[in-house]
Order: sequence, then C-alpha cells, then structure tokens
Amino acid sequence: MMEFCDPHSFRIVLADGTGRPQSWRLEELLPLGFGPENLREDSGRGSSR
Repeated sequence: MMEFCDPHSFRIVLADGTGRPQSWRLEELLPLGFGPENLREDSGRGSSR
C-alpha cells in the first residue's frame, strides 16, 4: 500500500460493530512495511542463475 499513499498520514478506519470506529495510521499497522525505495536493484550482487 505504501506505493499509493504516505504511511505517516494515511489513516485506516476499522469498525467492530459496536458503533465506535477506531483509526490507525498505516505505519502503525505495518511498522515493517516497505516501499519502492526498498526495491532498488543492487548492481553489486550477481545472479545465481
């Protein structure tokens, strides 16, 4: 989801049926998430194929 929003400000609202929704930031729910900056190719590594 980090490709589509800012995890520091994107809020996710969940409701459990009691009428009291709860809200969290994406980074709170997925603290170890990764984004496009984590998918760079490392030119120093060779392929094992």
